Amino acid sequence: MSASRRLNNAWSALDNNASMVAPLIDSLDDLSKRLARDEAFRLELGNSEPPLWPTLHHLWSLTSSTVQDDGEDARRFRLSVARFTRNLVAAVPQNQQRAFENELAIRKLIRQYTSFSHSQDESSLPVTRMLVQALSNMVTANVELAQKLWSIYMDLPMEDLILIRLLGVSDIGTMASTLVLILNCIQSHRTQVEQFANSRSGPRLSISLLDQIAELFNAEESTERGRAFDIGYAIFSRIFEEGLTPQLYAKISVPDEVVTPHQTVLLKLLDSYLHGPRIPEPLTLEQRRELCKMLVTIFFCLTSYTQHAISQALGPKHTRSTPVDVAADPLVNRPSSPTNYEENIVDTDTPLPMGELDLLLPKVCEALVLVTQCLTSLTLQSEEVKISASQGRLAAEPEDLKLYVSDARSISDVGFVESLIDTLRLIDRFLPRITMGKVAPPPVHVGDTRGKINNLNEGRNQNTGAAAKALSDDPKGFAYLKRDLVRLLGILVYRSRAVQDRVRLCGGIPVVLNLCVIDERNPYLREHAIFALRNLLENNPENQALVNEIQPLREWDEHGVLSDRPEVSHR
Repeated sequence: MSASRRLNNAWSALDNNASMVAPLIDSLDDLSKRLARDEAFRLELGNSEPPLWPTLHHLWSLTSSTVQDDGEDARRFRLSVARFTRNLVAAVPQNQQRAFENELAIRKLIRQYTSFSHSQDESSLPVTRMLVQALSNMVTANVELAQKLWSIYMDLPMEDLILIRLLGVSDIGTMASTLVLILNCIQSHRTQVEQFANSRSGPRLSISLLDQIAELFNAEESTERGRAFDIGYAIFSRIFEEGLTPQLYAKISVPDEVVTPHQTVLLKLLDSYLHGPRIPEPLTLEQRRELCKMLVTIFFCLTSYTQHAISQALGPKHTRSTPVDVAADPLVNRPSSPTNYEENIVDTDTPLPMGELDLLLPKVCEALVLVTQCLTSLTLQSEEVKISASQGRLAAEPEDLKLYVSDARSISDVGFVESLIDTLRLIDRFLPRITMGKVAPPPVHVGDTRGKINNLNEGRNQNTGAAAKALSDDPKGFAYLKRDLVRLLGILVYRSRAVQDRVRLCGGIPVVLNLCVIDERNPYLREHAIFALRNLLENNPENQALVNEIQPLREWDEHGVLSDRPEVSHR
């Protein structure tokens, strides 16, 4: 007896006697085992006589019509039908096409099994996972069905968005299966990726995905959670590969927030992507240009917010009078703080209470680190491409992204380099250095162009210092901030006389000199600062003369302690 006839007989027996469900389940399970290991059998069963497909359709109709039946036999039956379908369609396009006729019934079951009561019932989880895996196998390597399924799911009303409902199930197996389904849908065609970034449901799905990925960041690679993270990363890599990052970043913004947690996670993934190998091809020139434009816009917004928050914390002598760079670009969220620093200048020496400090500052600085690292990667890649072009390995000279970043100006007409220097200056005054596991004594900054000394504690009272210390204890928000900013500066000034001069004119050389120290919150800060200083001085007599004029009153010893230099004459 053929396999399809055997299955038809088992179904007919069930149709006449509801108690015959057990033999039908046994038949499905036996066939599933053989289908899993034998592709030829999948082809044979898909083309068998009598046809299998009417029986399969009846099976799915029965499971979806009795969805309210939550008994053990009903769960076993649904699990067997889903497993049989999953194995039947694996890598067989014609079987995928015929089985897809049952997608609506499968979707109905998934919606039921992702309700709160079912998602909290561990006995329901195997059925949920199997239903998702059956859908995933239906569209694997099948561009037509993947596009069809994705279009349906991206156009569902909010209450029926089963992908978001699946991601809300607290089960790593269900989440991993859902991630595989999403990746299978967007793997092969740009259209699906565009829907992911731009459709009505895409941003909601992205936020759910980013929430899950954030929970998986520290998972071990060899674990199921680690493998789920890799799949989630691959999903967003498709966004990056198609150059749709700016659109998605804007879509997941929230009014009155300078940067959201989901945008920060997206920046983390983008940073990893730019640091890692890109297969089969790196980003195109147009994609790098648009990505660079987005990152520069975000950089201005984050640095303006950071400067404002730190200036307010340090007191009136450090409050800036330049306007906040609230970008009109939809890429950047509009901060809820006032739009001009002049409205916030404090005209008293009264210490700022800790409660008035901006407690969002660590999160903003965490995002600023990621944006800076992404810009560093893009500018370095641009330099590599320029070298290849100069050696004749490329037909045309590419756009100089380093020059683009250096010349960028905010909507309030602040230069990129000047904003970077101002941010570094304020951060260095705000954040205590960590040396040998302890907060180092407040440093005495090197002098300005006249050799005078700018003391860190000038205009800074004890209460404000303690409050700033409390904020700076956040191990994530401020880690690597000084190091990465000065590293990017070192790249921008490299063999660029114009940028070298701009750094000098905005008082940036003393800022870089003050960073030539050990700070455990910023590994290799001193080395990057020295490299930036070297690039600032190369073939620039004016910068060299300025450094020669600057004489420190005291210097750091190898233990991070300031020692006097009485031999230095103060001018």
